[in-house]
Amino acid sequence: MLEHNQPPADAGPARGNHETRLDVARLGLKHFYDSEMGISQQMMMDYGLVRPGELVLGNDSRTISLGG
Repeated sequence: MLEHNQPPADAGPARGNHETRLDVARLGLKHFYDSEMGISQQMMMDYGLVRPGELVLGNDSRTISLGG
């Protein structure tokens, strides 16, 4: 998910978004939400990608949700 600061305020985050989109295409990822407003930890539950009792591992220091 590209989230938090969408749309990006300047070229730095915009470049990071572009690189992420390239990686998504290269890897053929199925679950990608582009430029969504919100916070990924909550959005994963809102979209039904995480259910109560499941463990979420992420590269974000705030990814501590356990889905419940």
